[in-house]
Amino acid sequence: MTFARWIVALLILSAPPAAAAVPVSGTAALSTCNDRSLTRPIARTSHAATFEDYPLLSRVLGEQGNTIVSYVIQPDGTVNEVKVQSSSGSLRLDDASVGFVSRYLFTPATRAGAPVACRYATQMTWQLSVSNEGPEIGGLSATLQPTPSDYPPGALERHETGRVIATIFSDESGTIASAFVVRQSAYADLNDATLTYLKKRKLKPLELDGRPVKSVMAVEVDWSPDGKPLPKSEVVLPTPDGEGQEGRKPGN
Repeated sequence: MTFARWIVALLILSAPPAAAAVPVSGTAALSTCNDRSLTRPIARTSHAATFEDYPLLSRVLGEQGNTIVSYVIQPDGTVNEVKVQSSSGSLRLDDASVGFVSRYLFTPATRAGAPVACRYATQMTWQLSVSNEGPEIGGLSATLQPTPSDYPPGALERHETGRVIATIFSDESGTIASAFVVRQSAYADLNDATLTYLKKRKLKPLELDGRPVKSVMAVEVDWSPDGKPLPKSEVVLPTPDGEGQEGRKPGN
């Protein structure tokens, strides 16, 4: 498999409760919000998640899935007892779903004109769109080759040669906010110099629905003292059940 550019664009579908009812098991004393004896609650705040709500590490690891979250809408319109009813397979995405739903606010359900608590649930769909046609970095492709001035002291004289794979995070302006190495070369100074080199560069901002957004991209940096391209090699990016995974693995 040859190296491909990865640009992570986000589509988060968070259906408003009125359109995404999920049966919730619970005590008989507390009605579901779909109970016909109730005037149903009305959302007072947007339930549309944003790009920033997608956990950053989940974007990098390519974690996707659907989390169904149950909760209780209180008579004052706030939400509590937020629990994962059906896991996405990722602890990060499940936790993000609970945190997001916990911020919901409603005009509460009523019975005979009096506000009452009721149970409800919603599904959070976490989905990444991966493109091989992502933006270029300063007019270059995703394989970058530093100039002699970018080399760390002594590396050129020692003819150090190697390829470093890194993941970079850019903001809406295209500025690279952070970067980390996911595959090292044989030389520690080249690995360190890669991060310095990348942070001096600027991305052509990624747009989502015509709006600049933060982006995550994997690039390979070829350190070649004689300027010759290095042979292409298979690139395996981190996966949810690979090295570097924090917490439990999806499906566990």
